[in-house]
Amino acid sequence: MAFAYWGIRKQLKHDRELAQAARRIEAAREFATVALTMIDMLEDHSTADPWWLRPRCDELMDVYSAQLKSQILLGQSRLIDDITSGIRDISHAWEGCHKRIQDVANQPGVQATPARMGSALSSGIFELFDPVVIASEELIRWDGHLPEPKFDWPNHHIPLRGRRADQKERWLSYYANQSEAMLRVTPRKKPHRSPKQSP
Repeated sequence: MAFAYWGIRKQLKHDRELAQAARRIEAAREFATVALTMIDMLEDHSTADPWWLRPRCDELMDVYSAQLKSQILLGQSRLIDDITSGIRDISHAWEGCHKRIQDVANQPGVQATPARMGSALSSGIFELFDPVVIASEELIRWDGHLPEPKFDWPNHHIPLRGRRADQKERWLSYYANQSEAMLRVTPRKKPHRSPKQSP
């Protein structure tokens, strides 16, 4: 009798754990899908689109909403917090790059067409996309059992969360410098070709 009772309790515990894992999987995948959709949107936008000239990317706010929703189903998640932090870093870098581009665009000798400005801004934040994508894909593969997977951010990019103010300033300047350098490069002129002579 005691053995049967123990077996039933064990089975119930196992069933609860499976149900909790299923809820975690659902919450994690829903959040990761939103994060990946945001990155896809950034990667798919043509740099000639005036969309890149906005002072900030409001669509990134969708990730913050998804984070709050995931916390209701999943509770606190280090990986989701890290991904959200990575998206927030993109947002901060976007604003810093945009400001720098606007400052440089009015200087003599800078050919600041909308397409070149958009290309410069996107080049300043592009390398921030990969860590978010890799971490989101890790979250999608998670089987829902604790502990959740641990994601090691690349050495060249650790989320701003927890950094000192001076470290954040240097980090943001680095990406703004990339945008500025891209904008300052003089575009090559196409070689002039003489029209073909008729025979």
